[in-house]
Amino acid sequence: MSELRLNTDGHIIKFGADNDVSLTHVADTGLLLNSTMQLQFNDASQNINAPSATVLDINATDEIELNATLVDINANVEISGTATTTGVHTFSATPVFPDGSLALADLDIDGGTDIGAAIVDADLFIVDDGAGGTNRKVTASRIKTYVGGAALANDANNRVVTADGSGGINGEANLTFDGTALTANKVILTNSSGLTGGASSDGFITNADDTNTGIVFPDSDRIQFWTNDAEQVRITSAGCVGIGTAGDATKLKVQTTTANEKIMQLRHGDGGTAQEGFQIQYYGEAPNGTGNSFITCEDTAATRFKVASDGDVTNTGNSYGATSDERIKQNITDASSQWDDIKALKIRSYKLKSDTTKTNIGVVAQELETSGMNGLVTESDPSRGDILIDSSFGTLVDDTDNPLTFYEDGDVIPEGKKIGDGKTFPKKVGEIKTQVKGVKYSVLYMKAIKALQEAITKIESLEARVTTLEG
Repeated sequence: MSELRLNTDGHIIKFGADNDVSLTHVADTGLLLNSTMQLQFNDASQNINAPSATVLDINATDEIELNATLVDINANVEISGTATTTGVHTFSATPVFPDGSLALADLDIDGGTDIGAAIVDADLFIVDDGAGGTNRKVTASRIKTYVGGAALANDANNRVVTADGSGGINGEANLTFDGTALTANKVILTNSSGLTGGASSDGFITNADDTNTGIVFPDSDRIQFWTNDAEQVRITSAGCVGIGTAGDATKLKVQTTTANEKIMQLRHGDGGTAQEGFQIQYYGEAPNGTGNSFITCEDTAATRFKVASDGDVTNTGNSYGATSDERIKQNITDASSQWDDIKALKIRSYKLKSDTTKTNIGVVAQELETSGMNGLVTESDPSRGDILIDSSFGTLVDDTDNPLTFYEDGDVIPEGKKIGDGKTFPKKVGEIKTQVKGVKYSVLYMKAIKALQEAITKIESLEARVTTLEG
């Protein structure tokens, strides 16, 4: 076997034309590479060298692999890249993390035992002193003592306690509860035991300065409105409203027992010329008969006045009149002859398209106009019923202000709608295309009376002539 031996300590082997690289034998120690020269592997990028007397570098292009059962590092370790560990880090001292570098979400405490157990006084919490990020541990018993001793701002008997956004606990000066009544400013939530006939089981909303007036919730699905220690208005579970009475199956019932007190007054305060008054409408069907009424006026003895659903009007006195005092009239003269007008009238029998079962007698407005009696003809906007009969009067649209039904939970709700919005609607007049003609029958009756007087005069004149001829 061939060998190269240098049997003297301190031998130096030099390399290169200018001997720039040398390898020196250090007796009983090893081999010394001169200066900052390198031991290179594969290429110049992978090497071991000492750039200074106190630093040793191991350089590789991609990876340096250490394979052993244990790697023992006796020094501080500085890692400027990312450290990936597949095993467990075991620390003999407390690790130090930069402030804010450890997110709460990154802490995994699932490994703790009995996480559903109640907190006890000996349990530990971590708190921050709030001054510089210093953390310390504290027991649950100390936290309990601190919270129990918190100062209560505006402390006073019976005040309701609230918490503000900064964690302060306040006794509200305008919000109190004495065990029976909750008072917010002047509004009191209590029971109605202080009212005549009230009960401790009834909810009551009232005013601190007027405790016999307010809203009572006496039982299921019923509301009462009280003033001066007396019930004035009631809303039943069916939505029926009673004013001055307990209410019944009537949707709105108004009653008074005070002499000279009006039961109801409806007023319109608009100063223009487009006011509308009281309207009664059957929007589900057209009963069109005498068994149903729009208006009924009764006393303790009889029905005195009635407007039936077919428009017929009846009263017990069979008396219809108008104000006729001479003191409110002027330019009073004899009426001109009505003979020709009455002769020109065409009295017709007819049936209404809305009721083909009944034959009526009367005149036709357009025929009056043809005969020159335009003064007897009126014009007005068509009603919903008029347009339903003949669309030449106008069009009908949904009355969205008065829904018939509403969207409820479980309905298929269109986009833009929500539960509680109107679902179906009655119809109302939309566009008006032409007016509806009417006739002043009361004036026509007076014209007929005038013509009758003229006929009587002629009859009497003829009778006188006959008497003279028979003389």
